[in-house]
Amino acid sequence: MDPMSEVRMNRRILGLLGVGAALVFTVAGCKGDPLSDADGTPVALTTSFTDLVVDVGNSVTFTAEVVDGRNTPLEVAITAVACDAKVTTSPDPDFNPVPATTSGFLVAGVTAGTSCVNLSGGGLQATVDVTVN
Repeated sequence: MDPMSEVRMNRRILGLLGVGAALVFTVAGCKGDPLSDADGTPVALTTSFTDLVVDVGNSVTFTAEVVDGRNTPLEVAITAVACDAKVTTSPDPDFNPVPATTSGFLVAGVTAGTSCVNLSGGGLQATVDVTVN
């Protein structure tokens, strides 16, 4: 074997050893799941809308859910309360997801103006702004 072939073969072997060492250190460094602490712990209350527009005498629906650190919906009770008398809010009787990880709400316009709906669940809060025409 000529000296240049031997040098190239040594470089290939050393390169393969380097790649192998990098893989060993990468796998050894992944001892656990870094997000496992976030499983099942409420971190956000999300809504399908942040702003709603409803006409006086009509109603619109929106949904809300509490999610954990992996953005997985949790079965957590959510309450909705109108900010003032310009709107009313109630659970949507036609919304029955299985599993119950999402809540549906109706917002009805009572008088023209701007209002909101405050939501709470899992120790978290969110607000949906409502414009009544």
